[in-house]
Amino acid sequence: MQLIRQLALVIGISKYRDEGIPHVRYAKRDAEIMAAYLEAVGGVSRSKIKLLTDESATLSDLSA
Repeated sequence: MQLIRQLALVIGISKYRDEGIPHVRYAKRDAEIMAAYLEAVGGVSRSKIKLLTDESATLSDLSA
């Protein structure tokens, strides 16, 4: 029997803290849609999906 682990890390940053980086208009929305898709179609449990967007997508958030 083969054990398959399903985990997902979805990151979408629309507005960076560095003003020199242009805004990515739909990145946050796309990440939210992708997380919902992985849950609904991919069968990944919501508790196994880590969604990080905009201000919540920092290095410390990755290690939490």
